[in-house]
Amino acid sequence: MPRLRHNPLSDEWIVLSPERARRPEDFIRPMKRPITPAKDCLFCLNGPAYQERIYETEHTYVIPNKYPAFVNDPQVVNDGGAMFENGRAMGRHEVIIRKDHHTHLLDLPAGLIGELFEVIASRVVSAREHSLYEVALPFHNHGPEAGASLFHPHSQLIASDLIPPRLHNMIRQASTFYAAEQDCLLCRLWRSEAEANRRVLCENDGFIALLPYASRYPYEIQILPKHHASEFERLDAHHLRSLSNLLEKTFGSLKKALNDPPLNWAIMTRPLRPRIQSEAWHWFMEITPRLEHFGGYEVAFGAIINTLSPERAVEYLRKHL
Repeated sequence: MPRLRHNPLSDEWIVLSPERARRPEDFIRPMKRPITPAKDCLFCLNGPAYQERIYETEHTYVIPNKYPAFVNDPQVVNDGGAMFENGRAMGRHEVIIRKDHHTHLLDLPAGLIGELFEVIASRVVSAREHSLYEVALPFHNHGPEAGASLFHPHSQLIASDLIPPRLHNMIRQASTFYAAEQDCLLCRLWRSEAEANRRVLCENDGFIALLPYASRYPYEIQILPKHHASEFERLDAHHLRSLSNLLEKTFGSLKKALNDPPLNWAIMTRPLRPRIQSEAWHWFMEITPRLEHFGGYEVAFGAIINTLSPERAVEYLRKHL
């Protein structure tokens, strides 16, 4: 029968409705990715974007977003009158581009995943040097259903003075838990999941991949370091290799099980300003396949109905590791 599940970190409730569920393999969709020839690609090395690069490694380069969501010289237009507030969209919006036009996220070997994440970490470090930014949020859109407007593989980073509402809730929940328990909420959570082993997809010496108890989407995956660490960008070489190996395995299972699904990932590192103690915040990564569209209930009321339990989803993914 339908039931509610609570996410202790985000303080969100989801509706798990197994009676409406389909078989795990019913979420597989035909691929719809439009393929742009390399010769016509804006992001390839013969295109205009490469000339704007601000950072570069062997397989990756970084540019400012041509159409940024946040900028360093924002303008405030006081168009709200007495009833409505507005503010400046202060921040930085960068595009982190893989030089290879054809090798996408779910096909990357561990070594190239490591290089990509090393570049992302360096951009977060750069954002921390700016006195007005509050957060730096790396993310990736894979496939048009997940918001990728260009075929060429690329990630993004937004650093801003706005703390998004869901992240604000997480900061509050983690701080409250630490004050009461003198322990990290996510350290407690991953250990509990590892002991039960009902929703763990895979793990190694440094990281664990699990499907959250209150998953918002079918096949949602959370990646957590097993050692307490608040800042993703401080990963040392050993832990970067460990993370890359786990992600190669995780992405591979998603590709084999779900036919290269559209997905987003995002990294939740500690805010740039001292909003929360290092002891209370535990960085993590969310991988969110985009296999269902929101209906009226989700859009109107902000609560999500998930029709596939994480327990059934993880059983199916484990068969494709």
